[in-house]
Amino acid sequence: MLRLLSAIVLLLALVWLVKRLASANAGRKPVTGTIATPSSRADALAVLGLGEGASRDEIIAAHRQLMQKLHPDRGGNDYLAAQINRAKEILLG
Repeated sequence: MLRLLSAIVLLLALVWLVKRLASANAGRKPVTGTIATPSSRADALAVLGLGEGASRDEIIAAHRQLMQKLHPDRGGNDYLAAQINRAKEILLG
């Protein structure tokens, strides 16, 4: 449960940071590319709130729990859903 809460806090902090950067850069040329996308196994594990050595079933369960809470249809947003999906993709190949 603590890992799940940590992952949610991390994702919410990322959303806050993105919004803050967007408002600070209002009127400037937009930055291309993605911001804070998990690109390594360690990043992906952190997004899903898992530790090294997590099994396939644990990865799937963590992904499912986060998506149930943060899916755009349930009050989340596309950015968070994309981060969670990318993390699962990295870990499961």
